[in-house]
Amino acid sequence: MEKFFIYLFLFLIASELNAQQPITSKHYSIKHDSCYLFIDNAKDCWYTIDFKTDTLFQVEGNMFFCEGKIMQVNAILFGNGRAEGVMGSLKAEKDALYGHKKWELDYQQETLGKHLKSGEELFYDNNGKPFLLWWYKSPKNVKIPEREIEIQGTVSKTKISDTTAVELQITYQLFLEFVINGNTSVSICIPVQENERIDIEKQKLKSIPSKLKVYGAPIDLTILEQRTMNAGKFFLQDSLNLIKIEVPDWLNILRVPIDNCFVGTFPEKNNIYNAVLIGWNYKSDTLDFQKFIRYYQNKTERENNKILSNDSHIFREFYTTDNSYFYRQNAYINGDNIYCYVNFTATKSTYDFNIERFDELINKIETK
Repeated sequence: MEKFFIYLFLFLIASELNAQQPITSKHYSIKHDSCYLFIDNAKDCWYTIDFKTDTLFQVEGNMFFCEGKIMQVNAILFGNGRAEGVMGSLKAEKDALYGHKKWELDYQQETLGKHLKSGEELFYDNNGKPFLLWWYKSPKNVKIPEREIEIQGTVSKTKISDTTAVELQITYQLFLEFVINGNTSVSICIPVQENERIDIEKQKLKSIPSKLKVYGAPIDLTILEQRTMNAGKFFLQDSLNLIKIEVPDWLNILRVPIDNCFVGTFPEKNNIYNAVLIGWNYKSDTLDFQKFIRYYQNKTERENNKILSNDSHIFREFYTTDNSYFYRQNAYINGDNIYCYVNFTATKSTYDFNIERFDELINKIETK
């Protein structure tokens, strides 16, 4: 269990990629209320974006119909000479954003055979993650032809028309760039038509970071759908209902191939994803609380041990591993019929960023 957990936390790309490589994405969407949750669960992607729209569906490949127009979503692996990519470096992350913009703009100019006038704006979300909004002015001969998109429904067919018997001039192409998982560049592109205001279309893309969640590993789609369709608080429980965990909005639940545990990730910092594992054992005559604690303590060589709390209900400890690269906490909870083990793994640079969230999660675990 411990070995698997560390693997989820790191998820580094082993080889250095010298060229950009498109990722074959695995797209899903979940309709809820007046929104669609857009999901990419392909390797090295693992993110969601909640779009406020009445319609979102895949037209073909990486082209989607969203908010009344075609939206293109690309995910591309890149290399910057470091196996971990931009992890842990804000400067490297920003360099990757500008690098992909240059690559895309050069490609568009070569394809169209024209110099394109472009602009850009770098901004940050509430956690300090950088995003690059950029655009170029389209050549005057680029138009959107009148066409219809047919949606097959269970009761009737709906036809959505881009325009009514006219062709609309595309005035700009807008791009939103961001980096996830250290080596993956995501680019979202929408056109600006002549009957639209570019400042309003820019704001649509600038609203995406507040609705973006990056998981850092494969998403548990079953739990994600349950959470999305549940309007109130969401809880995770074991098969015997002896553990009940209220899941905070910020906690991302991952798919795991083993029983009797949940694994989740915290909000990222500099493309590093702190992780938590919640596991349990049912009480028996051969397993007391101290044996349960020692079992997990003996699984990992550790440094800088420090006891944080110790009573009959909960034992918490801090320690480091791998020459103090990983900063960790274990919490052991003594329920009436079950023992619960909670492991938080971070790095030195991200421990303080998420430790209050870990404390919040501990307080949301109930045992019977």
